[in-house]
Amino acid sequence: MKQSLTYSLKVWLTSVISGTIILCLILLIAGFLDLNISTIGLFIYYCSFCALFFSIPVLLLFLLSTYFLRQETFSIARTKIMLSLLGLAFTLAILIFIFANGITPDHINMGLFLIPYPTALVLSIWYFVLKID
Repeated sequence: MKQSLTYSLKVWLTSVISGTIILCLILLIAGFLDLNISTIGLFIYYCSFCALFFSIPVLLLFLLSTYFLRQETFSIARTKIMLSLLGLAFTLAILIFIFANGITPDHINMGLFLIPYPTALVLSIWYFVLKID
């Protein structure tokens, strides 16, 4: 369980931080944000806090998935493929929940969030070493 927890925390924290940075870059390039140097740090902090808070259910589901998949006799590549698909499904589910319940402002489009966070999650899954028992 310790290996699953360590791996899941690394993947989760890396994807939340890098996903937030990618999101902020997309918003700045697309012109949705008009921030200056003094407010960009506050905006990144706010986005990171929201990403950490709303992704806790994803972390728990990902941890359980990692734990159970490590118990099977799958290869590491197959396990990471399954974790990638599950991670994408978990991330999409939480994004749908957030946007369907009106937690975000009306002018923010869910499509902006479909690139940074799932991409960061899948890249994190493949970046970190997963040891199979």
